Amino acid sequence: PTSNPFVKNHPDGALRWSGMKFTVWSTEFESVIVGRAQGYRYVLFGDARSYALDEKKTITRVLTDTTGGVTKTIKLRLTAKSKRLSDNYQLQINRGWSDPAIEVVYDGVTTSNWEAGEQFRDLVNINSSNPYRTVYNRAGVDYKVGDLKTVITETPATFTGDAVFAQQTQLSDISHYRDFVEKSNDGSPEH
Repeated sequence: PTSNPFVKNHPDGALRWSGMKFTVWSTEFESVIVGRAQGYRYVLFGDARSYALDEKKTITRVLTDTTGGVTKTIKLRLTAKSKRLSDNYQLQINRGWSDPAIEVVYDGVTTSNWEAGEQFRDLVNINSSNPYRTVYNRAGVDYKVGDLKTVITETPATFTGDAVFAQQTQLSDISHYRDFVEKSNDGSPEH
């Protein structure tokens, strides 16, 4: 309004904006929407309310990452257990899944072109029947490759061979040592 004494004295002629700008360098609290994590686990493990308290469930999941135009595949074995959620849980559901234990499965599906520190994401669709759905229709987890493990697989040696000696008949050996070596085909070609 024109009654504001700072409007007329602004260096640009008219005051159009007033306020303060802040730059946040760090935080001590990060807001986490718990429903998304449980929504993701519900898609993977099913309804935790259908399992006894502390009952474990194990699944395998194959993930493919194509970042940078390079295809990388990893097979994970995830094990979680049905747990009681906090009484203050935001969606008023009393049962969910624990953070899963994660194990990489080395059965030929996991490729060997991963590097330590690489990150990849697993996103799942959250449909309306998922009791942990809030306003999001997708949820997921960001994974990070920790230590690399060298896996040595013992593959038995395979030897194959064919007896191919009669393809070109009527040939004779030529040798610089003709007079010094006695061969079975000296008199005539073999076969």
